[in-house]
Amino acid sequence: MLDETREADTSSLDERRGIEDYLLPVAFLAVAAAAMIAWIAAIGWASWRLMTWFF
Repeated sequence: MLDETREADTSSLDERRGIEDYLLPVAFLAVAAAAMIAWIAAIGWASWRLMTWFF
């Protein structure tokens, strides 16, 4: 019975994902979010400059 318990414990440990499995997607999403914020800021700045030029 102890052998079965030990096998069940090791299989659950093997199925857990480490932090390195999540690091790349989180880093990618952070870079994508920063690029999106920069793009929106650039559109806002260009719109502001265009409005001040017209009026």
